[in-house]
Amino acid sequence: MNAKLLPYVACIAVLGVGNIATGHAADSRWIAPDGLLSADASMSRDVAGVADALGISEDAARRQLNVQPFADAIAERVRQRHANRLAGVYIEHAPSGRLVVRLTGHDAVRPEFHQFGADPLEVAYEVGADHTLADLQRRFDTGFPTLGQRMQGLQGGYVDERTGQIVIERVRGEKAMRQADVQRLAAAHFGVPVRVVEPDAPNEQQAVFGGGLLDYVRSGITYICTGGFVVGNTASQYGTLTAGHCQPTSGTYSYLGHDGASHSLTHVARAYNSTSDIGWARPVPAASVGPWVWTGAAYAQVTGRRTQAATTVGNVICRYGRTGGYGCATVFSKAYSPGSICGPAVPGTAACSATFVGLNSSAGLCQGGDSGGPWFIAVAGGVVAAGVHSAGNPSAGLCVYTSTDYAYSALGLSLVY
Repeated sequence: MNAKLLPYVACIAVLGVGNIATGHAADSRWIAPDGLLSADASMSRDVAGVADALGISEDAARRQLNVQPFADAIAERVRQRHANRLAGVYIEHAPSGRLVVRLTGHDAVRPEFHQFGADPLEVAYEVGADHTLADLQRRFDTGFPTLGQRMQGLQGGYVDERTGQIVIERVRGEKAMRQADVQRLAAAHFGVPVRVVEPDAPNEQQAVFGGGLLDYVRSGITYICTGGFVVGNTASQYGTLTAGHCQPTSGTYSYLGHDGASHSLTHVARAYNSTSDIGWARPVPAASVGPWVWTGAAYAQVTGRRTQAATTVGNVICRYGRTGGYGCATVFSKAYSPGSICGPAVPGTAACSATFVGLNSSAGLCQGGDSGGPWFIAVAGGVVAAGVHSAGNPSAGLCVYTSTDYAYSALGLSLVY
C-alpha cells in the first residue's frame, strides 16, 4: 500500500497555546509524501491565502497569523475569568491587533497590552452590555426552532458576539412577510434585539454528483465528498474523517489520493444529527498513513488541533475542498445553526443546533463536493486542525464546519500527529 494515502492530523496545542488534546503519537515508519511543504512554505501559503481572502497585504496577513494563536489563549483566560459578565469576545486586526471583550455591568476592567515578536495585541474591555452571551445563547437555543414554525424561509442563525444581537437568516425573495415585519416578530419572540440577513439562496449540504476524492453510490447515483483528517481508535485502526452526510448506503467509498493512491474505504461510524456532521471510514485492507494534510497544492505537516472552545470570532481559518479548492474564511460564529439541513435523514432535513462553526468567505469558496474537507490554521511549524466541512451557501459566501471536537466526544477517536 502507498504510504501517502491519507492526510493526517495532530492533536496537541501548538506553541503551548489553546486547549491540549490527546492524539496518537508519531510513528518513525511514516514516509513523507513527495513535495511536502516545509514549515516556512506552509506558513507562506496561508499568508498568501489570508491576504487574498481579506484583501490585505501579505505583511498584514503574516502579523495576523502570528498574533492569532496567542490571542486565542488569552481569550480562553478571559472567558473563564469573566464568565458571569461575558457578553462576547472577538478579535480584529486593523489598524493593529485588538481582542475586544464585551461585558455586562459598568465596573471597568483595565486594558492589557501584549507583544508577540514585533506584533502588538491590545485586550480592550467594553462594559455596559445588556445581556450575557450565555443568556443570549439560551434564548436562541430555545426560540430558534419554534421561530421556524412561525415564518417561512428561515435558514440559519447565531448570536453575534460583536453586537449582542441574535441574527437570523431568511432567504431573500420570500414574500410572505416583509423584512421589517420579520425583524419585529423575531425581536418579540426572543425578547432581545434581532438582525435579519437575507441570502439569495438556501444553505445546503455540499455533496454533489461526479468524481473526486471520496465517491460513493446511493440509489444508483454517484456522490462526491472530500476526505478530511486521519484519525485512530484504541484498537489501532486508522482512517479518514469526512462529513457524516457523506455516508454511502453500500458502506464503502472509493478513495483517490493526490499522490495517485487508490483504495476502498469502509464506513465505520458517524455522528450525523442536530449537533454534528462528522464520520469516518478506514481502508480495508489497512494502509500506511502519516501526519499530513492536502492544502490544494501540496501536503503540509499537521502539528496540533484547535478546539471549538479555543476558537475566537474573527479568526481566519483556511480549508481545502475538492470543488472549491484552497481558500480562507473568517469565523463569525462558533455557535452557528445552519437551519434545517441536519441529519439523520439523507439529505438532511432536521433542525440543527447552534453547535457548528460559521465563516464568511468570498462567494463560491465552499461548493458542492467539499463536504468532509479539512479546515486548518497556519502556525509556526505547520498547520493545526480545526474541523471538517459540512455545509455552505456559495452565493452568500457562507461556509460551515463541524469541529474536530466531535471526533473525540461522539466517535471516541483521536487525531493523529
